[in-house]
Amino acid sequence: FWGDDYVFLHAAHATNASGAPWWSDFWPSSPPRFWRPLSQEGYWRWVDAVLGGSTHAAHIVSLVLHVLATLGVALFAFRLARACRWPHAGRIAAFAGAVYGALTLHLLPVHWAAAANNAMLTLFTTLLLAAWVSARHEAAGRLRPILLASLPVWLALALLSKESAALTPALMLVVAAFVAVRRLDRGELVAWLACIAVVALWLLLRARFTANTDASYELTLGSNVLRNAASFVAWLLNVPREAMRMAVAGERMQGLAWIAATALPMLAAWTIAGWRGRRLLTRRQWLCIGAFAVLAYAPYFLFARNSYEYYAAIAVILPVIVLARCV
Repeated sequence: FWGDDYVFLHAAHATNASGAPWWSDFWPSSPPRFWRPLSQEGYWRWVDAVLGGSTHAAHIVSLVLHVLATLGVALFAFRLARACRWPHAGRIAAFAGAVYGALTLHLLPVHWAAAANNAMLTLFTTLLLAAWVSARHEAAGRLRPILLASLPVWLALALLSKESAALTPALMLVVAAFVAVRRLDRGELVAWLACIAVVALWLLLRARFTANTDASYELTLGSNVLRNAASFVAWLLNVPREAMRMAVAGERMQGLAWIAATALPMLAAWTIAGWRGRRLLTRRQWLCIGAFAVLAYAPYFLFARNSYEYYAAIAVILPVIVLARCV
């Protein structure tokens, strides 16, 4: 374990020892810094009670969650490819999943047990987007209402895992525009408004329960925006955070060599995808790719201090799928 892992594990052990019911994590009596009852308090209580606080078992679970999140990306890619009528949808899905799963932005979440929330966020978000695309463009009969009804459920699970899921309704509209320009029908509009209602309820509960006083997570406008924007470009180029830290903190040549070794192959892949994509994608779709990435990363541009590569876990999903389509 490392860092916050010990804090969460000790707190979970004390809560389990006190005999507190499991639902108490969802309705805390004292304000936590983050209200993530599914991926943090509840998850660590499960690690303590079921896994016995085993480091080895916790890291296996983190790896399994990463694999599930990667499969979620592949499923979303498959549904998106089918909806867009791209050839070889299965091949695109497999390639997108493989590329996404291998990105360096997952290094820290896979090795840091406390970052399991990131894989949960990705899993629930991709399941939601896959259901959204399927309901709009493929499903018929009884399956379509079930898919639409599942959207608020997946969103609730994502919100209980990490705060950035609040942007998911906006991402749903971007994905809808990427596939086809048409208005939402009545069922889709009701499902989307239900998602908005879930976000609104979550915001009220979060304001009631949390007391975040950490200056690292303050949203400010200043030089931090440029720094975070540069970091975002680095994450898209597959540059590890440690490589950037080395280049800035003193080991400059080694850090720059590491940055070049990771960024140049990814830059070549993006360049090839952009060149071939001129004929394969429309201008509207390219705009949607940019909008998706920027919207998904929007809160992190304003962070006063913290900047980690796994913040881009959702932002890279649609670009990676397009990369798989165009390369």
